[in-house]
Amino acid sequence: MGQSKQFPLEESSCEKGCQVTSEQIKADMKAARDIPEKKKNKDVYPSCSSTSASTVGNSSSLSTASQSPDCVRTVNSSGSSEPSPAEADVSRQCVCSPAGSEDSMEEGDAESSICPRCSCHRPQESQRRTSRCSDEERPSTSRACVVNGPDEVAKTKTRHTMKRKRTADKSTSTSDPVIEDDHVQVLVLKSKNLVGVTMTNCGITDLVLKDCPKMMFIHATRCRVLKHLKVESAPLVNRFDYAQCKKLNMDQVLDQILRMPPERNRIIYLRPMQQVDTLTLEQKLFSGPYPYHICIIHEFSNPPNVRNKVRIRSWMDTIANINQELIKYEFFPEASRTEDDLKKHPKYPWGRDIYTLEGVVDGAPYSMISDFPWLRSLRAAEPNSFARYDFEDDEESTIYAPRRKGQLSADICMETIGEEISEMRQMKKGVFQRVVAIFIHYCDVNGEPVEDDYI
Repeated sequence: MGQSKQFPLEESSCEKGCQVTSEQIKADMKAARDIPEKKKNKDVYPSCSSTSASTVGNSSSLSTASQSPDCVRTVNSSGSSEPSPAEADVSRQCVCSPAGSEDSMEEGDAESSICPRCSCHRPQESQRRTSRCSDEERPSTSRACVVNGPDEVAKTKTRHTMKRKRTADKSTSTSDPVIEDDHVQVLVLKSKNLVGVTMTNCGITDLVLKDCPKMMFIHATRCRVLKHLKVESAPLVNRFDYAQCKKLNMDQVLDQILRMPPERNRIIYLRPMQQVDTLTLEQKLFSGPYPYHICIIHEFSNPPNVRNKVRIRSWMDTIANINQELIKYEFFPEASRTEDDLKKHPKYPWGRDIYTLEGVVDGAPYSMISDFPWLRSLRAAEPNSFARYDFEDDEESTIYAPRRKGQLSADICMETIGEEISEMRQMKKGVFQRVVAIFIHYCDVNGEPVEDDYI
């Protein structure tokens, strides 16, 4: 003990002892526990000191060796490096800061009894403290994960956050109105002998004239779902009556009729059950590619008056016969309606001589817009020797009454309008051989059908 024993300067390990007494060890352990709280969270402890004391009696060396609180070692009084069994448990216990060690400890180290910082043995109580999850040391989410597991926490949250929606069966009344598309019902006509078809309260939606060489007329009355007409081959059909057909597509029907080859004069009688945009309709008809002279009569009598309707059938034939006579025998130019003609006249009056006639029949007004040639001159002419007065109506109560004027043939009419024919020839204005008259009666446009004995 009186001799000094030198130790090599090297990093000490937990297997090597430092020359200190057990009393000093206890003092150091107490000092380590009394370290302020603010220093516990910082890694302020150095590793085991590599400086060894040169002599046992040197108090300064002992105090130097004991300044390292990370690991504390002991020797017996004889100077042997082997500690006694009673002191070994205390000397090899880790006194590292619990907070510091837990911060740096990994999950796998919680099961080990060796300190990862100084390789000393940790107390079992410290091991249990570091391996357990207390309310103060772990956040609430970690505590929940340890107790319940993560997939279960999600279920718990969903169970609390989702609200059950209340459902109830609701039945609708059978009297509630249901708007549905009409079931398509197509009537296709193909016959070599059929001359006409009359439909009343019929449930078809489309009428197709596929091959009807002798067909002359089509009458449709109160067909509530009738919408369309398609003409494939019916060259002779010339009378179309559509009365109180609520869903009729007027634009489509008129387009189909006017696209037929101009082999006959055609008259179309309409009693729509919805409002009609007359300006748009007139523009479509007069600007379209239709090789006919066209007139549109707007009749407003209610209850309906048929005088104008009957008279139209007489004088429209007179106009067409004059045109055919001029083209065939007088070398008068014939008008055309090709794509080039449409491009030349993109605006009103679209290459036509359009005029308007208005009047009153039995207190109800009417109007006619047309490009029929000769009609204005014939209407204003004086009656000739062939005039017949056995008719109760005359030109004053109808648009035009040819028999009242004595204009019974094309030749007699041409004598009356000779000057106008010469003017048009000089101007090189052509005429069409055929005409189309469209008679629109507005007594049903409010949606309520008016009783009519003539239908």
